[in-house]
Amino acid sequence: MKTDATFFCRVWIVIACASGLVIGFSMTPPALDSGSEDLVIPVHTTLTITCRGQRTLAWAWPDTTLPRKELLLERPAPPRPSDAPGQRYALVRECAGLPGKPYCKTLSLSDPWASDTGTYRCHYRDVLPPIDGATAASTYVFVTDPEQPFLLRGVSSSGLGTILITRYSKQLVVPCLVTDPDLDVTLHTTDPMSMETEGLTWNSKQGWTVPMHVFNSVPMGLWCQTTVGGQQHQSTSYLIHITGSEVYNVKLFPEQPVELLVGEALTLNCTVSVEFNTAVDFNWTYPGKTYSLANIWPKREPQMHATEVVSVLSIPSANVSDTGLYRCTVTTPHSTHTLDTVVIVHKEPFISMDYRNGPVVEVTAGQKSFKLSLVVSGYPIPETLWYKEGRPVPEFKNKRMRVHASHALEIKDVMEGDGGRYTLVLRNTAAGLQESLNITLVVNVPPQIHEKKVAEPSSPYPSGSSQTLTCTAYGQPAPNISWHWRPWGAPGPCLLNNTKGRTVRKGRSDQISACQNWQDITPESAVNEMELSETSMELVDRREKIVSRLHIQNASVSVMYKCSAENKVGRDERLVYFYVTTVPEGFRVEAVPSEQPVEQESLSLRCTADNYTYEHPRWSRRPRGPLLMAAAGVSAGRATIRREQGRACLGESGLL
Repeated sequence: MKTDATFFCRVWIVIACASGLVIGFSMTPPALDSGSEDLVIPVHTTLTITCRGQRTLAWAWPDTTLPRKELLLERPAPPRPSDAPGQRYALVRECAGLPGKPYCKTLSLSDPWASDTGTYRCHYRDVLPPIDGATAASTYVFVTDPEQPFLLRGVSSSGLGTILITRYSKQLVVPCLVTDPDLDVTLHTTDPMSMETEGLTWNSKQGWTVPMHVFNSVPMGLWCQTTVGGQQHQSTSYLIHITGSEVYNVKLFPEQPVELLVGEALTLNCTVSVEFNTAVDFNWTYPGKTYSLANIWPKREPQMHATEVVSVLSIPSANVSDTGLYRCTVTTPHSTHTLDTVVIVHKEPFISMDYRNGPVVEVTAGQKSFKLSLVVSGYPIPETLWYKEGRPVPEFKNKRMRVHASHALEIKDVMEGDGGRYTLVLRNTAAGLQESLNITLVVNVPPQIHEKKVAEPSSPYPSGSSQTLTCTAYGQPAPNISWHWRPWGAPGPCLLNNTKGRTVRKGRSDQISACQNWQDITPESAVNEMELSETSMELVDRREKIVSRLHIQNASVSVMYKCSAENKVGRDERLVYFYVTTVPEGFRVEAVPSEQPVEQESLSLRCTADNYTYEHPRWSRRPRGPLLMAAAGVSAGRATIRREQGRACLGESGLL
């Protein structure tokens, strides 16, 4: 009992996952009053089986063509089928439950035939699939008929049956099922010498199981024989057919969802490429399967390396009720493939348009590609026309723009001039339909600082002078401009280490990100006496730009200033090296005692240069006559170098 309980629990867990039951709910399988033993009854004898369980029950029986009649517990039983000649049905009626099994249903078959032989299953109606021992209980019923010992269910109109095997099959089953389990059944072949008898097994519910190795060669046909009351009976003859098993490709055409109008024809094509001699079965499910006048026909075409098998579903005149999911299920001996498509049948032509993200969309200048699109639907597919500011887009002769099949307008390498009001017009001339919708494209432009494009002044700022620093920026939307400052630092501005490990000074083209510790400019923090910045909109280079000016009243300390221009799509910055010097123009040469020396007079030349404007100062002289220049100065003189705060001086004296 413990083993059985464990088995039920494991099976129930699988069912719970498949059916969505709440984990933790427990149930036991339904039970039959006849138990699980096989039943053997004579033909035309009433068959009655009662089933009880914990949930709503349902019955299934071998002959699926036999109609069903359901009766509630309180209703009287209908007349016997013999009272209505020619009519047979299975009667399912409710019955009284028992403690622990409140649900009960009884199956009655008052006039069973030999063809009613088979498995009768009681299962929980709302838990699928039914599994014996977990959610279902079943029994096998033999309806014995001396005149029909073999079942003829599933036999073709020609009286022949087919047994399909593949080259990988290890055995085959000859399904000569019987109505009496006690019959002595023998297996026969058209070539008795080709088959051995060793290894064959008989099962009255399945037939003869024959291992493939017992065949010396594949026989032409197989059948079964038995003798009842001295009379010999023969089953259906079965032909063995070796089939392929490989499936190479499965497709459903059209691949995209299908749209059409009421009255138009619908044609769907389910195609599979398989190995030669592979058995293929098609099954279509679609909304109108029970009432639609659909035509389905198969077609098989041999090809060079495979066989193409096609099933075509056609509805000559579609209706709105044919809208829905269409599914083609392809079954081969070893696999099943399912393909879906959606069919939409419109009552009449239409055009529908709406905004995807509102009437205004934004893009950033410089973007490689942008699609201007609306939510569009229409059938038949309407003609698409795009306008910008009332002019058709093709008139621009702009290869950067093209219209897609989805009605979207693609703009490549977006520029500021692409902004504006666009109009999408959809037209169905045949149906007399036209719809239009306006959409505004805003092209945002990241800020650009004008002064970065022109050469900066090389001269330092004289000490005590008043200066104005200007920052001119353009962007869409108009950017905000702010100023910041930082100490100059020692020994120089924005230091980096070079590859040899020595500290070097960066020039004006350095990235601003290398400079840290920026501070806001306020009257309290400003080291140079200044006025707060003023900002205005001005016309610069024939374009309205934001201009910000920082007025310095007294240049006294060397610092670094940064101008930042920022809007929602970008940021630009400019670095200003504000070097204050006492050397006019940053470079000066003096002659002592006079700028106009005379022959034989001693002369001293002194060069003064800004340390951060000029580097490595040296003297040179154009040689005249035999006089030669030394690498470090003049051959007949001496050179001295003196560095003072904020400047470098190189001096030389001698006779001229």
